[in-house]
Amino acid sequence: MNRRRAVAVLLGAAAVSASLAFAEEAPAKKRVAPPVAPTLTAKGVRYLAITHGDEAGRAGLVSATSVATGRELWRVQIFSVRYDFDKETDVQDLFIATLKLVNRGRTLLVTDERGGRYGVALKTRAVTKL
Repeated sequence: MNRRRAVAVLLGAAAVSASLAFAEEAPAKKRVAPPVAPTLTAKGVRYLAITHGDEAGRAGLVSATSVATGRELWRVQIFSVRYDFDKETDVQDLFIATLKLVNRGRTLLVTDERGGRYGVALKTRAVTKL
């Protein structure tokens, strides 16, 4: 290999190495919009997955509101999210996807967007991971 060609090869290798060293990381994928959990109304109570505010993606909150008065009767935390702070938090958020009454209306079945299922005993508001 002649000297000119050897220098060109070395310079090319150095340029590739430098570009790899200074290459920016690809931006983290952004999450898609969270699913919209429909409200569920039964026996004068509206059940709603809370999808806004600071706690929305971290706490898996459900509220029960009187249809007649509009007053919140109770609020219960279904799950909590533990974050890896080396990753974007918005891609780690977890939202409630569905609400459904089961067990003759005594249990609220809550499903998160990743398929996790939880039961809320409406009488005691105890939450059980199913």
